[in-house]
Amino acid sequence: MAAMSTDLSESPFDKALLAKSCKGVVMILDEGAKPLERVWCLYEVLRVHQLGFKLELASANGVLTEITDEAKAAAASPAVHFHSI
Repeated sequence: MAAMSTDLSESPFDKALLAKSCKGVVMILDEGAKPLERVWCLYEVLRVHQLGFKLELASANGVLTEITDEAKAAAASPAVHFHSI
C-alpha cells in the first residue's frame, strides 16, 4: 500500500481546484448540513476562498447561494433593515 502524503496541496481536491478547467465549486448539503461538520470539507471551503473561486451551496431544495431578483428586492426593502440598539 502506498503511503499518503501529508502535504495537503497534493490532495486530489487541491489538484482538481488547480486544474485549468475548474471554474468554481458546489458543496451539496444534506438536511443537517453535515459537510460543515467535517474537517476535510472545511479545508476545502478554505482552499476555495484562498484561491478566489466561487463556492455555491446546494441542497435538495436547489442552489442556496443563488441571488435572485426577488432576493435582491427583498434585501433592498426597508422592512429588512435593522436599527442599532
